Amino acid sequence: MAPSKEIFLAYQQAWINDKSKLKIWKKARQIGFSFCSTFRAVTDLVRHKTLWIALSGGQRQSNELAHKAREHVEAIAQIEQAARGYEFIEKEGTGAFVEGVEETQSIIHFPSNKSRMIFLPANPDTARGYTGNVLADEFASHKKAKEIYAAVYPSITRGYSMEIGSTCRGESGMFYELCEKENGFSKHCTTIYDAVAQGLDADIVKLREGCPDDDIWQSEFCCQFISDASSWITWDQIQAAESIFASIDLPEGFKSVGELFLGIDIGRKKDLTVVYLLEKALGVFWTRAIVRMRAVPFAMQRKRIDWFFEHLPIRRCCFDSTGIGMQMSEELQIKWGSYRVEPVTFTLAVKEDLAVRTRRNYEEGTIRIPDDRNLRGAIHAVRRIPTAAGNFRFDADRTELGHADEFWAQALALLAGDNGPVCVLTGVQASDKPTSYSQLKGF
Repeated sequence: MAPSKEIFLAYQQAWINDKSKLKIWKKARQIGFSFCSTFRAVTDLVRHKTLWIALSGGQRQSNELAHKAREHVEAIAQIEQAARGYEFIEKEGTGAFVEGVEETQSIIHFPSNKSRMIFLPANPDTARGYTGNVLADEFASHKKAKEIYAAVYPSITRGYSMEIGSTCRGESGMFYELCEKENGFSKHCTTIYDAVAQGLDADIVKLREGCPDDDIWQSEFCCQFISDASSWITWDQIQAAESIFASIDLPEGFKSVGELFLGIDIGRKKDLTVVYLLEKALGVFWTRAIVRMRAVPFAMQRKRIDWFFEHLPIRRCCFDSTGIGMQMSEELQIKWGSYRVEPVTFTLAVKEDLAVRTRRNYEEGTIRIPDDRNLRGAIHAVRRIPTAAGNFRFDADRTELGHADEFWAQALALLAGDNGPVCVLTGVQASDKPTSYSQLKGF
């Protein structure tokens, strides 16, 4: 079945029509890779008895990819049956038979020719052991991408194909190597400018205005690999720390099982105020909530910060008391105790201590963060910059997204959790006061 020109844009048709056994697509975000790549796989499954293994960065992404494939299955089923009575619809009339297996994978099964498409969250163990075609979605975001590649590459030995697509990250990792080095891959590249020129309905001006961080724009939309050379924490380290079990929004009814630590980086007009909550369990710091406040009056900021102390057994909080943060840090100490609230004045030495501690946690694998583009950008934006006096300072470019505020709030939370003094929690226990985060968000 040839791709319809009414459905697919020129760059998508070029990908579908490329019959190379090895092909890779360096692309901007949201230009339709998943849509056209799953179409290519589903049409192949209809025509031949074969197997496709689809790998995504996590379970949520895997579910989304499976959903797109099922949409193609339903559409093709209707077309094929109407045109020539092609028999691969189940008696229930639900399209191709869809079978869920455990919680980590999903299968689309075609009973007529016994073809299958298996959707997996990518890791070296789940990807190993299959023989068939491989589709890797957002490959640059796969943890242990080199090990995954080593596990799945033998799958295509008997004449199968491998198709890889992703936006760019840093100048390292398996996706970077496959794109930039000489090898047998057929290479495609589509920036947001290319996609719009070929018919994608997107407003580049508005997209650019909403993405003032140049590194994010270049990597997410312009297919540029961003150098890790001057970044204090690399893309690989950030990616390794990402976990589906970390979160930005505190779950309803959250009850901690470990110790809770807060880091607060204060801002008012130019920069964000960020409240960063970590839970330390079994030696690992898990991100449980990130509250970002831009141009929020100090009284409202104070109300939101107080909420954490009122509802959670916060063991220790480190607060940015530099400049405008001095008064609020004093007020918090008075209300919640100097043993729980520690003011931190940013100096070159203090920022170096914070930065070194933070990177150590990334290197040792003792921090988990959610998959969040702005958080990722803030962490990667911090650089170690030499001064004229021969020393170093840690800083980031100021953009409309902030001044790496999430990084410094995270660093303060890690400081709070670094062998801090034991706090008497004055009767506040997680079991006594289950939280309602919507209460906080409704302020």
